[in-house]
Amino acid sequence: MQEYTVRCWSVLHLRPRKMLQSNHVRALLKAPRPFLFLSAVALLACTISSCWGNCQASSSMAHYSCRVTIPNGSPPPGKSAICSTRVGCHYEYFGNGKLWTVLPSNGKLLITPQQGSLWSKFPWWRALQGTLTVEGRRLDASAEPLQVSIPEGYGKTGFQPTGVLFSSEGCWKVTGSVGESKLTFVIEVVQEAR
Repeated sequence: MQEYTVRCWSVLHLRPRKMLQSNHVRALLKAPRPFLFLSAVALLACTISSCWGNCQASSSMAHYSCRVTIPNGSPPPGKSAICSTRVGCHYEYFGNGKLWTVLPSNGKLLITPQQGSLWSKFPWWRALQGTLTVEGRRLDASAEPLQVSIPEGYGKTGFQPTGVLFSSEGCWKVTGSVGESKLTFVIEVVQEAR
């Protein structure tokens, strides 16, 4: 933390030892008020971020709050809503007018492990021509990246099934892309007891 603090001071063009010398304190006090305010904000940000790094290292996943994506109910072309009412709906469409998928309505994907793997199907729909790619990473801890299987033979637009293998439980950010168009969501993967 000391090394990080020294780097923060250097951002302000000061050195901790020199800061204590009276001529530097006088120069700081004579500085315009906006400079003093910005310097204080920068120093506070550096201090907080150095603490944040230490806090993150010691915290467990139980303290991490996964900010999941709640489906917007936007169906792909030619499809109607999965549920006519929100009561009892476990999955719902999520899309942006170019790409769509289906997400758990509460953002938590419950997966029953199959041969020790956390595998799930994700349907996608494409309104534009191109090859679908899907990638993902875990947000709350280190983990192997998402592995995705995208079968051929579904054309350049419309429906495209995928198989997704999560390396572990946790908070995952997943992005589907066709050309420059992207659809990103965050889900919490939870291993369901057998």
